[in-house]
Amino acid sequence: MAPGDLAPDFELDDVNGNRIRLSTFREYGTVVLYFLRGFM
Repeated sequence: MAPGDLAPDFELDDVNGNRIRLSTFREYGTVVLYFLRGFM
């Protein structure tokens, strides 16, 4: 992906086990995704 590209839609479980979909948040405007490689 390049800056400005739309991310593909995907689903993940939240901390409560509920399924959430990226497209749900697109109606709010810009979405920033931040992925950590690991925890210390």
